[in-house]
Amino acid sequence: MKKIFFLVLSFILLFISSSSIQAATVGFGASPVFPENQISDASYFDLHVQKGQQQTLYIIVENLENQPKTLEITPTTAFTNATGQIEYSPSNHKPTSGPNFKALVSGPQTIHLQGKEKKQVAFQLTIPKKRFSGSLLGGFQILDQNAHTSDGLQQELAYVIGAILQEDKALPAPQLNVKSVTSVKEHLAVKLVNTSGRLISHYQLAGDLRSIAGSKKNLIDQIISIAPHDSFTLQLPTKKKPTSGLYALKLTIKGDKDFSFDHWVYLHQQNDQLKIYELARWPFILISALILGLLILFIGKKKEKRHV
Repeated sequence: MKKIFFLVLSFILLFISSSSIQAATVGFGASPVFPENQISDASYFDLHVQKGQQQTLYIIVENLENQPKTLEITPTTAFTNATGQIEYSPSNHKPTSGPNFKALVSGPQTIHLQGKEKKQVAFQLTIPKKRFSGSLLGGFQILDQNAHTSDGLQQELAYVIGAILQEDKALPAPQLNVKSVTSVKEHLAVKLVNTSGRLISHYQLAGDLRSIAGSKKNLIDQIISIAPHDSFTLQLPTKKKPTSGLYALKLTIKGDKDFSFDHWVYLHQQNDQLKIYELARWPFILISALILGLLILFIGKKKEKRHV
């Protein structure tokens, strides 16, 4: 059986590993050639660009082994996966607004390297004539097509050089919204939307479900990151499985900026499948207050009759 291991060993904007360890793992090296519009000392492309601008981006690849290698270099648009982490693997994903990185860069290239050979590879970057807000996040996935494991089974080893583009020197403040509350199999889930052009990185998510009776079930804490102008559905497993009923969902997400969300939901458990019925908050509160008011009025009138 073919084994596929995507070893994303560079960038991801969340941590930086030792390049010597990376190279030893994948058997080849790759590094960006920083242009004049590089705006930081990051190990990835961090570029200040202008609308309509055209430039060439260079990547140096090197075969660290004696046998020939064939490398596939593919421009990719970064996206948020179902676990709340940033991915740079090839996909048809597009941001919720604005251009996507893959569409601005020339197509994939196949590079053949002899043993110990080094080459410089060029990609053309074209910035749209229409301005975009915030930043664009993407990268170059470099895949070794000839790698084999010790047992003879093929594995694909990938290395990623990230790229972030921005026209404005100052990025907008983070903006995060809950678009909907839903379910994925047996778990509660929310669709989160990063409406800003800013990377949301290493935010802490916590929360709980509270029933009308007052019982509370805590969500399992998570660390999430969300690509600029992106949306994804995140599962919210609880420490104890909730039963069917009406709950208030409290969600807090903390980082450079803190967010808090409250939603009324009705959970229906059936055959290990969870169905969610989301209730509008203010109409539900008003209806609940009206019912409570009528109940108090009814009890008050009954007491008056007893005293007569």
